[in-house]
Amino acid sequence: MPDIDEMLTIGQVAAISNTPATTLRYYEKCGLIDPPARMSGQRRYDMSIIGRLMVIRFCRVAGLGLPVIAKVLADRSSNRRVTKSLAHNQVALIDIEIEKLQMARRMMLAASQCSCPTLESCGCGSMDDVTAELRAYLENERANA
Repeated sequence: MPDIDEMLTIGQVAAISNTPATTLRYYEKCGLIDPPARMSGQRRYDMSIIGRLMVIRFCRVAGLGLPVIAKVLADRSSNRRVTKSLAHNQVALIDIEIEKLQMARRMMLAASQCSCPTLESCGCGSMDDVTAELRAYLENERANA
């Protein structure tokens, strides 16, 4: 076991990883992080916890839920087969979200250029392209439902 000076308190881990102590305790309860050693009643974490928390944060930013993150962290399959499959599926979902956000951006830019009293009664033409794009998107969504 590392020397106490090499171990981190929950406060230090929280500060270094920008993860609240309450979240650390929750992750421990969910099994995402191992229960830490206790020294004089205090949780003491090995430095390796920082890397694990970064993986968890990376997965959260990518939109993965805690049950899926648990699968990623537990993946010991050859060539991390499970993780790669999950990542591939998530990339497809992220790509869909990027397309929707890009469309939303175009719509907001068009709305900001509209000089009409209301967007509902736009007659200046600035909304024409994005309105057509939205109609096509909604028709495609309805057809694929």
